[in-house]
Formats: sequence, C-alpha cells, structure tokens
Amino acid sequence: MMDLAKADQESFWVLGFDISMKEIYRECLFIGGLDHCDMDFRIIFKRLLPVGAASFIAVHNHPSGDVTPSKGDKETTDQLKKASEIVGLKFLDHVIIGSGQYCSLASTLNYSSQT
Repeated sequence: MMDLAKADQESFWVLGFDISMKEIYRECLFIGGLDHCDMDFRIIFKRLLPVGAASFIAVHNHPSGDVTPSKGDKETTDQLKKASEIVGLKFLDHVIIGSGQYCSLASTLNYSSQT
C-alpha cells in the first residue's frame, strides 16, 4: 500500500480479512481531493459483509506526505470503530500513508480491536 504515498490526491481503501486473517478483499472505495476524502460507511459495510469479511483495515493517504492524523481522521476512526462493533466486524486499524512512512491510528489513539 506504500504506493499510495506517490498519489496526488487522497484515496480511501478498505482491506477485508477472513477469520484466519487471510486477505479476501481490497478496494479503493473513495477518491477525494488534495486534502480530504469524503466517505460513506454504508458503502464500506456493503462491500465487506457479502464477501464474508470478519475484520478489516482502512487505509488512506496524505498527499502532503505528513502522516500526522487530522482531527477529522481521528473522528472518522472513532466513528468507524463504533459502527463496526454494531455490525459485528473487527476494525483492526486505520492507517495513514505518507512519504515513505505511515501512521497507525490504532496505536496513536490507544485502542485495540474488539475481541
């Protein structure tokens, strides 16, 4: 996914995993502008549930190269975590990719996926 660091606009990807953590789904669901990307959680779950995903990771890039999470990134992560609990999927992480680096919001926000 580090190829996203070269992109000149934000994109939001979702990777889905089966119960044994084998990747079974990968798709760019949303493409935005230079500094933000609108997304719809309903689309994320609409894609993950039919393929039988048990868990997932959200990944997006910061074209600026700075992987510091914005307030919006943190809010999106919190909302996505809450929504995933309701539908019964394990939300493993939200990763931001920048210039040769990344930031794990699971580590940054001090949460771990539900068991």
